[in-house]
Amino acid sequence: MTLMVWRFGDGRRMLRGRPNGYLAPEDLANAMKLIVEDPRIGPGLPTLWDFRGHDFSVYSSSEFRTHAFLIPKFPGRLGIRRGYLVDSDTGFGTLRMFQGAASGYNFEDQDNLMVSYSLEELIDWLLV
Repeated sequence: MTLMVWRFGDGRRMLRGRPNGYLAPEDLANAMKLIVEDPRIGPGLPTLWDFRGHDFSVYSSSEFRTHAFLIPKFPGRLGIRRGYLVDSDTGFGTLRMFQGAASGYNFEDQDNLMVSYSLEELIDWLLV
């Protein structure tokens, strides 16, 4: 997992995360722990998860949804906007299932999660 803080000219910041290969639940948990504990990042940054080029075909239909069950383990991240950037219909559908699971199990408000094909749309939404 690659994590990078983007700083904008007006002082706003956001976190960009990009998985490197298969994203196992423990990999995501380790990234979330780093986000919460590293003072250079902090749990309050809006986050762009960049899944362009990610191979979603390696996951079962429900496997990626299990990542939503990690959300309650990091209460400092609740209510933080998270955008998911995709470049495939499979990625879009998979991350909408994740969004539905997170919302359906009341782990996170659906309005704090957005899936899009557009980087610009996500940045504008994340930095509101």
